[in-house]
Amino acid sequence: MAKKRGQLSLDEQQFIKNNIGQLTVEQIADQINRSVKPVERYIIENRLSFDKEENITDENLRLKLHAKTFWPEIIRQFDEDTGELEYFENTWIGLVK
Repeated sequence: MAKKRGQLSLDEQQFIKNNIGQLTVEQIADQINRSVKPVERYIIENRLSFDKEENITDENLRLKLHAKTFWPEIIRQFDEDTGELEYFENTWIGLVK
């Protein structure tokens, strides 16, 4: 079945808010039949938090990094094609953990 497109419904937004600490972004996207990108965008734009210590995953930390005010500058400075951006993300995640 094709993934839904367009703006997230209020029910989908509430589902994301309710499950941000219990499910991964991929699991949330699957549950609401969406691709991962709009779910990530909603989480970042709304600065949803992953405060529960036991639920901190690499993906959650990566989303927290992407929500930081300095993230656009990081993207500009590091080359994604050579792996610099991924290396920075992984290093940052390791330091935070």
